Formats: sequence, structure tokens, C-alpha cells
Amino acid sequence: MRSAAAIAAAVLLATKKRAPPGYSTLTVTATQGGSVTVTIGGQSWTVQGGYSQEFHVPIGATVTLAATPESGYVFAGWQGVPS
Repeated sequence: MRSAAAIAAAVLLATKKRAPPGYSTLTVTATQGGSVTVTIGGQSWTVQGGYSQEFHVPIGATVTLAATPESGYVFAGWQGVPS
């Protein structure tokens, strides 16, 4: 199996310049070899490998990220997530 350095990177940017008042911007990038499913408030979107997507997230909302590796790949972890 090939090991992807990281299938996905998620960065939560708490800036109101890019998001409407009361929201933060979440940028999710899925690298080649998998996809990331983003769930916010019960609604889900999938970011395919090789693409990025920005989401405006209500402050205080629960966000769930789920990585799905393609056949032959292994999920190696997240990058850019505050600890």
C-alpha cells in the first residue's frame, strides 16, 4: 500500500474578513489518494482528492471531518489542525 503523507489538511481560520459576522472560515484540502467528508450541522459535503473547499461555519457549531482513502492508500493523518 502507498502511504499518503496526509490525505487531508484542515485549517480553521477565525477571521471575519473572509466570513460573514458570526462565522469562521474552514478550508479543507484533500490530497490525491482519498477524499474528506465534512459535516456541519447535519449537512455533509465531500471534498475529492486534489481539491479544496471553503466552508463558512457558524461559531460554536460542531464540525466533523472523515477521511476516506482510496484503494491502495492509507490515511496518514491531519495537517494544520490546531491542537
